[in-house]
Amino acid sequence: PYFDTLTETQVASDLSAYDVLILPAMRLGYTDEVVSALGSAGLDAIRDFVEGGGFLYAQSNAAYIVEQAGLVDAGTVDLSTRVTDGDNAGQLGILLPDHPLAFSWLADETYVLDEPLITSTGQLSVVAAFTDTSQPGSVAIGVATTGDGRVVLFNGHPSDDIDYHPQVLDALLWASAERAGIYGDLCQQYDDVVGCDTIPSYEPGVPIAITTTFKNYWDGPLTGVVITETLHEGFTTTQSSVSPAPASFVENPDGTTTIVFTLTEALPGDTHFTYIAYTSAPSGTAHSALVSSAEADYVDDFRPTEYHPAGLPRHVTRNQLWINALMAARLVGDRDIELDVIYPLPAEGYYFDLALTLENKEETGANHVIITDVVALLSPIVDVDDQRIVPRVITDSWGISDTDSLSETLWAMNEVFFYDTPVEIYPLPTHIDGNPTITTSLFYTLPTWASGPQLVYTYTGNFTTTPGLTNSVTIPPEYAAYITVTAEGDILLPALRMVWDFDDLPAYDYLEPATRYGLFSHDLFNRTVSFASDPVSPSLVLAGSGGSIYTNLGGHPIPYHEYLSHGIVHIPEPPEQSVVAYQDVWSRTQQMELRTVFYDVVPFPPPEFHAVVNTTFEMMADRDGDGRGETRVLEFPAREGADLTLYLKSWSNFDPAMPPLEKDETLIAQGMFRGRGFELQPMYDTWENSWAGLHLQGYLTDTDLVTVVTVPAYDYLYFQQYLESQQREGLVVSATLGAYPNFHREGVMKIDDGARFVYHQKAAGPSRYEVYDGHVQAVFGLSSDARIHKAVAPVLVATFDDQVYHLMRIEDPWDPRCTGWDPFIKSYGFGDTAATVYVGGRHGTELLWPRVGAGGETQIR
Repeated sequence: PYFDTLTETQVASDLSAYDVLILPAMRLGYTDEVVSALGSAGLDAIRDFVEGGGFLYAQSNAAYIVEQAGLVDAGTVDLSTRVTDGDNAGQLGILLPDHPLAFSWLADETYVLDEPLITSTGQLSVVAAFTDTSQPGSVAIGVATTGDGRVVLFNGHPSDDIDYHPQVLDALLWASAERAGIYGDLCQQYDDVVGCDTIPSYEPGVPIAITTTFKNYWDGPLTGVVITETLHEGFTTTQSSVSPAPASFVENPDGTTTIVFTLTEALPGDTHFTYIAYTSAPSGTAHSALVSSAEADYVDDFRPTEYHPAGLPRHVTRNQLWINALMAARLVGDRDIELDVIYPLPAEGYYFDLALTLENKEETGANHVIITDVVALLSPIVDVDDQRIVPRVITDSWGISDTDSLSETLWAMNEVFFYDTPVEIYPLPTHIDGNPTITTSLFYTLPTWASGPQLVYTYTGNFTTTPGLTNSVTIPPEYAAYITVTAEGDILLPALRMVWDFDDLPAYDYLEPATRYGLFSHDLFNRTVSFASDPVSPSLVLAGSGGSIYTNLGGHPIPYHEYLSHGIVHIPEPPEQSVVAYQDVWSRTQQMELRTVFYDVVPFPPPEFHAVVNTTFEMMADRDGDGRGETRVLEFPAREGADLTLYLKSWSNFDPAMPPLEKDETLIAQGMFRGRGFELQPMYDTWENSWAGLHLQGYLTDTDLVTVVTVPAYDYLYFQQYLESQQREGLVVSATLGAYPNFHREGVMKIDDGARFVYHQKAAGPSRYEVYDGHVQAVFGLSSDARIHKAVAPVLVATFDDQVYHLMRIEDPWDPRCTGWDPFIKSYGFGDTAATVYVGGRHGTELLWPRVGAGGETQIR
């Protein structure tokens, strides 16, 4: 509140926290009782308050208390002689028309009922006197100064009529007036689309420009200006960024920084002080944070007082500068091939399917999504166990002679095509190098490449075209324009770049798939290819137990490869990375790298099966007070918090005859979001103590938590699990969910980032891994925050008789169940099962919203 109502005892105890003290009119006869209740301690407190620089406003009979406090001369207020007026409208004669108390009147009269007689004395300056009433010439408005403070005596009731209100408002405005003020603002330096005061959460080094302005409102200089700025914990700055140079710059042990500016004099107008602050994640940037506070001291040379005849020292406080935070968009997905493995590579070639799944894991949208996919149009057939090796033909049962192709290198050609569907389901690229027209009726291969910029990728090594050497490769003369061995021994091969301009992906939206297209892969001369471990006739037989053929270029083909067993992986160097690039809401470009893709040619591949992981959850509220949740809740009780259990359930659909997935062939990464406005914490001190295996396969050592990777916004729990074919396994993670202390938080709260399951495709070679991504789950936080608003009608009523209606509105101003424009997500956890509702998001090229008007449409998933 801006004011407090004080008892006499409170007045006597301490007035140091207040700037203005109002003594209202009181009934005749009660004045002595109030003086008695105040006692000498209360009267001394009032006098000390004024002399210390306070502003005292007293109305009607309350002027007597001012006299008793010794702030005006004895005899100034005569309670026994009354001032009255026949029509209760006392005419005012303004004696000091330039005085602030006469600045904005609407009427030159005020309401007079039965007031004391106030007489002008040496301490009292008369601003206005009554020209009529029963005591013409007596004081209506008077001002006294003592020490550093001011006293206003108003002998009437200016609150009676709306035309009289300025008479009392002028006094309050004068009380709050300063010849100087101090104001601050801030603005993050990325982009102001989301607002100057909104920054990305949990990120260090976010630049925030802070400006403090000292405002001299007067028409002359103010002296002795000292501005003290405090940059709060969680934010840093450098002295070199501060302008003008500060008089003092101190980095304090508590993480704050104190910056002091001094001015000998401040001329009329604005004087600016600026610097750049930076976030230090995660402190202070998880939801909202106080960045800066400041205050200024100066000398008001135009207000001499009894105690400060050269000018009154003044102190003003600047508005606090707060920052809000949102999580920047983060796209997660995987571009991969199906099938993973074939045998042999048939002469007629094989058709494969390439699909990219994509999910926005955070609460803000990803804008201007651009997908770049680089295809290897030609690939050497490399060894499946050691991809650095390019095997050669050891047996030729395909050609006219069994020696036609001996010792030759074999190459595969990859041709891109797009699916022709009755309704356009999968978007076509907006750009393919070398082809301005993109359609479903063409294969895009070497002629397309030859018409474009002719990008090449590099298969590094120490190769030569000199026959007979162990590191020699053969290049068919027909393809000499497409395959080159450099002087350094690297092989250069054609790469085709495809680009999708994908527009926007809203918060928490996912596309399965975002892009999809076909790939036709075959030997360069359409011959059957097999390997020495299981030769096929007729075919060209390569040395080794199997091979790999690159189809798409990118990063490492095995996520978390440092934790997983695999063969020797050799990653070609692309001319341009395959990435999903996008802009967050601060217009910063972000990237998600796509991995290198290959398929394997290995003997006797069993039917291709997969493994999956699924996360369900349960929230339990502590309703019996024993410190642990026992009552299931579907919506998060934000005031009391809840216990949260995540159930991670994995299943292998592999052929029963296949060997099990060993621990070093699987990795489950479960991201535990630290929260934004709420906290997701391990239930038992650490994550290492807050999980347990379910041992559904009957082994007590089936799952290990191998590490916890901590980044500013997340703790990633890495599990490795033994999983037999056609078996299920599970683990539980126990956490607590609670709102920040003394902070209101309702609405969507992400409690599951979606587990990522990386596992070895046992049907293929040692380096062929699959990726399965779970979806985000978010609960809805609710709390009861009822507020009541009171009003009366009509505003103007008769003094003695009228009807007044009291209007009361009860509402929860933060109720999150009012549908907004952002996509809507809400998950329900039942322990072993969970369900999520998502409304809005992307549908084809159209963005849909949870709010729809008449005739509008949206989607519900």
